[in-house]
Amino acid sequence: MKKTIITALVWATISLCTTPGNSQNNLSLGSNALANNTTGTLNTALGFRSMYSNTTGSRNTATGYRSLYFNRDGGYNVAVGKQALYFNRNGNYNTGVGYENSYANISGSYNTALGYAALNQNRSSWNTAVGFSCLIANTTGYQNTGTGYAALYSNKYGYHNTAYGYNSLYSNIGSLSNTNYGRGNAAYGYRSLQSNTIGSYNKP
Repeated sequence: MKKTIITALVWATISLCTTPGNSQNNLSLGSNALANNTTGTLNTALGFRSMYSNTTGSRNTATGYRSLYFNRDGGYNVAVGKQALYFNRNGNYNTGVGYENSYANISGSYNTALGYAALNQNRSSWNTAVGFSCLIANTTGYQNTGTGYAALYSNKYGYHNTAYGYNSLYSNIGSLSNTNYGRGNAAYGYRSLQSNTIGSYNKP
């Protein structure tokens, strides 16, 4: 009997949250999930205040405490983990899986981050980070690929970098304005190019 009552309450909660803000085909489960949605459609928000600020964004999936919290009109995003894609507002086609993954992203698009705090400070587009703290400091660097524990860890502005392996290109920072520092590098293997900071066009 108790199990039946609990099941009924769960389904009642889901059914009450499927059309927040008179929009259609949304699913929310959790306190204040999708609380401010107006016309956004086909969103799934699971967790405390996940997609809390969303108004018109559509086709997003957020699972975890305050995931996609500030998203307003961004679409086609996937956030899985506590505060994943937390500050995203109008970025599109981002995938963040892990604790505070792509945390500071606001309008960057087409990013993929898998792992604890990967792409944590990222605000640009077309980056791929797979691994613990991979590309964690990246802000405006774009078209970077990092795979492995702390790969491209310090990169902030560099672009067109590829790093595979533990701490590979760890110290690479990147460039400002029209300089060519820290771009076009490729590093493969354990601590490869670990101390590189502003060097460019390095190959294994």
